[in-house]
Amino acid sequence: MFNSYFFQSFVMSTETERVYRYMVPSAAEAAMMTFTPINNIQQHLSAFHVYAHDHTRPVESHHFCSHRSKDFHQCVIYDSDASDARLIGIEYIVSEQIFKSLPEEEKRYWHSHKHEVCHPASIPPFI
Repeated sequence: MFNSYFFQSFVMSTETERVYRYMVPSAAEAAMMTFTPINNIQQHLSAFHVYAHDHTRPVESHHFCSHRSKDFHQCVIYDSDASDARLIGIEYIVSEQIFKSLPEEEKRYWHSHKHEVCHPASIPPFI
C-alpha cells in the first residue's frame, strides 16, 4: 500500500455522456465485445468527495480500481454502485515515488488524497 497517494482526475462532460449513451452496438459488434479490462478491476472503494469550487457539497463516489503495479492504479468512478450508476470520473493513482519523478509542469495536475484515503469515510462498501 502507498504511504502517500497522488491522483489525477478526469470528469466526463454532459455532452460526452450524451454522445456515448446513444451509441448502440450492432449484434455483430456485441458478439465480439469482451470485458477483459473491466474484469481486471480488483477493488471497490466508496468515499465522499467534495466539489473543488464548493467544499460544502459532498458527492458519493464509488471507485472501481485496477492495480497496474504496486505504484500505479487506475479507477473508474461512479455516483453509486447500482446497475444504473453514472460514470462521473476517472482517477489515476500513483505512489509518492512516481509523483516526485514527474516534471514540475505535470505535478500541478495531480493532488494528494492522503487525508481521504486514511480517513474512515473512505472504506470498502458493506464493511
